[in-house]
Amino acid sequence: MEDVIIPVVILTLLIGLPAAGLVVLLVLVRRVTGRTLTVDLRGLYFYLVSFASLLLAFFALINATGLVLELALNAYYPAEAVAPVVLAPPTPTAVAETPATPSPPKPPEPVTPRPKPAYDPSHWARQRAAQSAALALVALPVWWIHWRRARRLAQESDGLFPLRLYLYGTMAVGLIATVIMAGRALGGVIQWGLGGVAVEDPIALRIFWKDMLSAGLNAIIALALWLYHWRTVESLPPPASDRVVSK
Repeated sequence: MEDVIIPVVILTLLIGLPAAGLVVLLVLVRRVTGRTLTVDLRGLYFYLVSFASLLLAFFALINATGLVLELALNAYYPAEAVAPVVLAPPTPTAVAETPATPSPPKPPEPVTPRPKPAYDPSHWARQRAAQSAALALVALPVWWIHWRRARRLAQESDGLFPLRLYLYGTMAVGLIATVIMAGRALGGVIQWGLGGVAVEDPIALRIFWKDMLSAGLNAIIALALWLYHWRTVESLPPPASDRVVSK
């Protein structure tokens, strides 16, 4: 559940704060200039839903990638390979001996062994991976429908500034995520080269490979997010200030 709550809180801040700032700006402009600025609420709705659903799908894919790698690496480095920690029994304290009256021995009661429940340590990871995959499968169609509608409205009304603002904001998120994930993956490679990985410890080795591989795959996902929106920006006509007017 925490994997869903954290992105929702982030999206609430990313959307709620700019929306509140927009309302304050409209009120100030009206009080100072006496003019009323019109806002295309329909277009704003499509852009906000597109941005929110895309980020939800992005966070879900990143989380699912790490969990799938964790499940795959558990087969090569199982948790059973690590010896469990056995706690020493408590030291008995000295008790003064008292004479006890002998009692006739009782016959031992039959003890029926209880079957131990089959506990799968990867059950939790499978559950979270399924939830993240389901979230991505739901969020991606929502993003695609609203994104196509927002782009069509921008092209029909020739109002490309909100579209460019959305595209450049999404590109910034994708590029920053790419740099962070690629840096983590490269840091794992450098750590391996410097001998900073305990190869004799299966748990530490499993965590190392999971972190490095998931960082590399997540960097590819973030780069694909940036590349798609970059190509979309390149396909748009240049702004009016960049056009060359022929006389």
